[in-house]
Amino acid sequence: MKKTILTPQLAVETHNDEMSKETRVIATIPANGRFDIEFLSSTLAELSAMKEADRPTQLDEVKRLVEFDKWTEATSFFPKQKDAQGPVQVPPPFSQEHFHFRISAKVQKLERLRLEHSQSHDEQILDQVIALSISVGRLLEEMALRKLVFPYVSTGKKIRAGLDEGRERGNASVREKSRPRLDFMQGLIECGHSVTNAARIAAFQFGGTLEANKKLYNRRKKAGTFG
Repeated sequence: MKKTILTPQLAVETHNDEMSKETRVIATIPANGRFDIEFLSSTLAELSAMKEADRPTQLDEVKRLVEFDKWTEATSFFPKQKDAQGPVQVPPPFSQEHFHFRISAKVQKLERLRLEHSQSHDEQILDQVIALSISVGRLLEEMALRKLVFPYVSTGKKIRAGLDEGRERGNASVREKSRPRLDFMQGLIECGHSVTNAARIAAFQFGGTLEANKKLYNRRKKAGTFG
């Protein structure tokens, strides 16, 4: 965490880990309990703009990020000719161009709604704006996340598979070692002993404790196997 003191009343904290970055404005109430409102409001506005500088929160910033003009001007992607024929060509799935293309199409719809319904408070129009905005945000997040994480996905799957395989081998080894103890307890139970008594006798015969043997037996019984 990096902390920058701006004034006795204001500081900026920047938190950064392997995945995300977060900037916070920290305000400290002065001894007299009052802020200089004019100073505070102007400073907070400036800090807020700085905080959001690296986040595409406005349509113009989103358009710049995804090269909006490139996609809307490309007739191969958005055919504008009256007699255009043939399938619309789209970028390869999950490529950077794929995300730019999809985001640009949604931004284009948002701009059209803004132009056609600038004074509208119709709930259906607002629902469309909200849905499109959320969709754009999700695509931006997915694009950023894939850029950060995707190179390690294949390696992560191999590591996970190796861990699962090792865990299964360990479990199989434990099951094999516990088989004689469980068979012994099962024999006692079939002869009329309670689970608790069988667990106590098994503790004398094989070691361990009554509770551990009882839990082991009940766990394997619940799973439907004693081996």
